Amino acid sequence: MGDVSNAAACAAKALELRRAVGTRYAIATGLADIGEVDLCQGSWSRAIEHFRDAVRVSGAKEGRSRARASTRYVLGRAYLGAGQRAQALRSFREGMQVMREAQNVTHPGVHRQTLSRLLSGLEEAYGDRCFSP
Repeated sequence: MGDVSNAAACAAKALELRRAVGTRYAIATGLADIGEVDLCQGSWSRAIEHFRDAVRVSGAKEGRSRARASTRYVLGRAYLGAGQRAQALRSFREGMQVMREAQNVTHPGVHRQTLSRLLSGLEEAYGDRCFSP
């Protein structure tokens, strides 16, 4: 699985450096990186906190739609891990909305992987009901 404790220390140091850069995107990326480590450790509430902070810092409509959608995907994964299905669905749907808005601005192929991740998250959150009549 890798050295998660070292990854946590590196992510924390990287966040310090990103804060020094001072852009919203840099700080949001650092927070999301720490959230990814939390996710790997199964620390759902900490991951949720870091991903929510990343979403808040990044701003609602600023550029980098793939990063904004990806953060909503991992936030949804953390909610699923914590057993908070309704919040996970909301997060995945928000990510899908970001992707819809970006489709008119960027090349659709750029976002294919992010879109696939969001759809798989929705499928898991809906469970068996996803394919029920």
